[in-house]
Amino acid sequence: MTLLPDLQGLSHRAWLTYTGAAILLCLGIRKIHLWYRLRHIPGPSSAAWSIWWQLSGALGGQYHERLKEAADEYGPLVRIGPNELLSTDPDVVRHMAAVRGTYTKGAFYTSGKITPGVDNVVSQRDEVKHKAMRAKMASGFSGKENEGFGFEAGLNRQLLNFLGLIDRKYISTEHDTRPVDFAEKTQFFALDAIGDISFGKPFGYLAEDEDLYDYNKINASSLPIMNIVSVLPWLINLIHTWPLRTVMPSQGDQVGFGRLMSFAAEIVDKRLHPLATPAQDMMQAHINNGMTREELIQQVFLSIVAGSNSTAQTLRMTILSLITTPTSYASLVAEIQQATTSVSCPITWAQAQELPYLRAVVREGLRLWPPVAGLGFKLVPPEGDHLSGYFVPGGTQVGQGFHGLGRSKAVWGEDANTFRPERWLVANEEELRRMVAAVDTHFGAGKYSCLGKPIALMELHNAVFEVSTSKPPRHDSIRPDTIEADEAVRLCPPQPRTPHQDADVRLPLRLRLLGQDNETQGLVGAVLGTPAFALGTKLQKEVVTESTITHDGIPPSYMHTFRRRVSYRDTPREVENTSCEHPAPPCHGFYFRVMLYTHFTRPQYT
Repeated sequence: MTLLPDLQGLSHRAWLTYTGAAILLCLGIRKIHLWYRLRHIPGPSSAAWSIWWQLSGALGGQYHERLKEAADEYGPLVRIGPNELLSTDPDVVRHMAAVRGTYTKGAFYTSGKITPGVDNVVSQRDEVKHKAMRAKMASGFSGKENEGFGFEAGLNRQLLNFLGLIDRKYISTEHDTRPVDFAEKTQFFALDAIGDISFGKPFGYLAEDEDLYDYNKINASSLPIMNIVSVLPWLINLIHTWPLRTVMPSQGDQVGFGRLMSFAAEIVDKRLHPLATPAQDMMQAHINNGMTREELIQQVFLSIVAGSNSTAQTLRMTILSLITTPTSYASLVAEIQQATTSVSCPITWAQAQELPYLRAVVREGLRLWPPVAGLGFKLVPPEGDHLSGYFVPGGTQVGQGFHGLGRSKAVWGEDANTFRPERWLVANEEELRRMVAAVDTHFGAGKYSCLGKPIALMELHNAVFEVSTSKPPRHDSIRPDTIEADEAVRLCPPQPRTPHQDADVRLPLRLRLLGQDNETQGLVGAVLGTPAFALGTKLQKEVVTESTITHDGIPPSYMHTFRRRVSYRDTPREVENTSCEHPAPPCHGFYFRVMLYTHFTRPQYT
């Protein structure tokens, strides 16, 4: 009588064992199949078997650097996951986005969904729906329907507010030092500019000079989570299901994303009211093209999040690179000094296009610091394709490594990691065409190109010019004087005392050590040139150096002789071959994050 239950128990246990073994066998076969189909493409060995290689980079905040290092080691096409590849070839990026191409968006784009069950132009993966959505939005971004208001009018209103804020509260004097969190203020400027351009009303960040609704604080804390979701996009569907969605931002919130969602809904409802007076701005163009209430709300919120973060980070990183590279800073100031008598205040987009060194600075900033660092995976069509000399099977996801592309030695040469705007001035016509096409991929390409690119470029050119301007009577002659960057160094950039280029320029360049890692030494190297100095820990004495900084192939108008006075509170030790490259800051989410504190002063002219 006891034998039958024992046999039944044994049979049940055996069934569980066999079932478990069968599942493991199927998973093993699938793993081997995934490994086998991409075995011919180089990459880290562990990445071929598990998503952990990507996820660990995302968790550590250095995902972009890990991807760049992989591209440096393995080439322009790298295997970074069981079914994921990374491309740093601009030709491949353009090929995948060709208007008549058969590539489609990968699961990565699901992470761009804001509202549960509602797609926007970023998260929409259906090609037909995506094309229709872009068609509704395109004219609003072109500016053709914004005449009389326009992008530039709204942008320059907020640019003047930005400069006015600095002038009122943050001008340092010999007896009164007033540091400004330049990283924060650029975010305020970008947010108010987006508000003014999109629906004719800034949010008020510059007027109040504070983080309204804790948006920036919550935004910064959310970016690491977004980074993880971009690697594991199925998480967004999980987060948007009950009960997790109950803790997500909502329109009833008084702070953060929820408050801005409420703000967006209020704006849209007011504009859609039957008695509302039509305006001449981007939102009115969207309304005229038939966008629904929900589509308009999604677009307003998307513009706030994507438009402000991306442009602000490129602007602050360009300024950081510029004022920590004395030759470049002096060259731009010299060009500005020659131009300020013939341009309006603030400068117009058309006038900015006539300043070659300014254009070179913006392009170089975009090259090194792309607006986004997300991979934007595309799906290879079923028939497969040949990329960078390899056959890639259909269904493979290919990501775009913009950070690695912008610093690829195969594309930019041996000094790819160095901020050198002159490269854009000495290139021949064919080289320049290739370089411009490569850096333009940072805004996407073809059917996936960024609709906001014209706004971003206008914002960057106008803002870099006005922040760097130094000739009276513009903005009471404010100019960046000292920076404190991340955990690196505090610097006082070059202050030319003559409007002439090719002059002997005295540069009071002060450094204070804030960190002692490789990034610190790299940034110091970028400032001092060769030979560079690696700093110790006990600051005590002053060192005066003189050198001539030139680059082969640079026109004489961009060569400068500098006399540097470098004040240390430590005895530096000279180190040969110290890197002169600009290190990348930590990257959380899709954007580079860096703390940048600056002093602005009124220079004396002789």
